[in-house]
Amino acid sequence: MLGSGAVGARRALLLREWSETVTLYANGPSRLEDADAKQLVVAGVVVDERPVVELLGPNCELAAVRFADGTASECQGLLIPVVLKQRSRPAETLGVALAEPPAVAVARPPGHPVGFPA
Repeated sequence: MLGSGAVGARRALLLREWSETVTLYANGPSRLEDADAKQLVVAGVVVDERPVVELLGPNCELAAVRFADGTASECQGLLIPVVLKQRSRPAETLGVALAEPPAVAVARPPGHPVGFPA
């Protein structure tokens, strides 16, 4: 798992449910709070703060992660977080009223959510 901070810790802990061996490659300082670091230790997740510079393997297969210091760590799979961003604004295009944060404004009965993601 490539990541750091609370989000990286949470993702690594989730991956631990699927795999016996999980390493959190922080790609620099892990930025973990003490509580998150302790949870990772208890779960058996290794945290590696060395900067990652290259993914190694034949063809399109991942075999290892190379670090800035020239060493490598065997790795057969790597979860890389990505940010998904909507490329268009269909609600705005249709002229629908928006609420904050970008959400469709809807009439609602008391106690129901304010809107739906736009």
